[in-house]
Amino acid sequence: MSNFIWYDLMTPDMVASSEFYAHVVGWTIK
Repeated sequence: MSNFIWYDLMTPDMVASSEFYAHVVGWTIK
């Protein structure tokens, strides 16, 4: 399985966005 990398996310609230994407699609922020 290949890795998906999203490196350009524009958001005013990084904490809320990272929690949202972690919950909805299982993404992690590095």
